[in-house]
Amino acid sequence: GAGVLAGAAAASLIVLHSTIGVGTCQEVAAAAGPKGIAVIDAAVSGAEERSRLGTLSLMIGGAEADVQRAWPLFEVVGAELFHMGALGMGQATKQCNNLMSLVNIHVVEEALRLATALGIDEHKMREVAAASTGDSWALRNIDQMRALSGLHGEGLDAPGPLRSPQEAGISRGTTPRTYCSTGTELTSRTPTWVRTTSIHPR
Repeated sequence: GAGVLAGAAAASLIVLHSTIGVGTCQEVAAAAGPKGIAVIDAAVSGAEERSRLGTLSLMIGGAEADVQRAWPLFEVVGAELFHMGALGMGQATKQCNNLMSLVNIHVVEEALRLATALGIDEHKMREVAAASTGDSWALRNIDQMRALSGLHGEGLDAPGPLRSPQEAGISRGTTPRTYCSTGTELTSRTPTWVRTTSIHPR
């Protein structure tokens, strides 16, 4: 067949940087194992600017020996490197991080919409929040996040209110337990839609 596995030599190491499911990592490893090819996952976070600067955060999953083989390369592209455990745990970690990030972005947008509706200039509101307790990564990078999402907010023309997963078109077909291949129950305090949704942010 074609693809990486077809041409990879025994003892090669495949590093999965894409934002994919834990199960996908395991499927790739199962296909690679018979050829003597090792697989680890190394999810990244930091967006475009940190990518250019080589200061990304990397969340890595895989056997210790395999992770150490790639560590010098990770140090070239990343400033914060975290070995999170077995294969797939880098991806699981990124999904949790992305959930936090997406919620924060939505909250920033909602607050800016409210400010605009009350007659406050958005840029002045952002300036105040950045100097106050409202400061966050989501606030400081909201323009970049809008561009990535194809959003160009201008006051009340900004993205609409936070929607339910169904309204946003997010599939509810995979539970976090299945997605992360773990029997650990999420806390009962977690909103129902979070406990029943697998989120794949861009």
